Amino acid sequence: MSDHLTSQGRHEIELLFHLGPDVTALLDGARAHLTWDGDPGTGHAVLALSDELEWSAHRGEMDPPLGWYSPRFGQRVPSTTLVGTGVVERYGELVTRLSFGAGSEVGGRE
Repeated sequence: MSDHLTSQGRHEIELLFHLGPDVTALLDGARAHLTWDGDPGTGHAVLALSDELEWSAHRGEMDPPLGWYSPRFGQRVPSTTLVGTGVVERYGELVTRLSFGAGSEVGGRE
């Protein structure tokens, strides 16, 4: 997936990825190693994030509220939100790749 940004001048930007509450994310620079339990077993994926941005992971934070999932009104469940921040001047391309399967285990290769 690619996001293309065009602007006049310099702008600070944020790119957020909201993960489901059952997904565990281990952030390693601009790579998020994802795991989850499901049928038929544990799932693995690697989310290769744009290295043009600085990335952080947030789960169940209150100030500001970030890293939450609401399955229904009045209910709040912690989930992970990946936040990328950076600067774009005039034009920027942010590329994200999601890989599933055997090569995506933590410490593995895509």
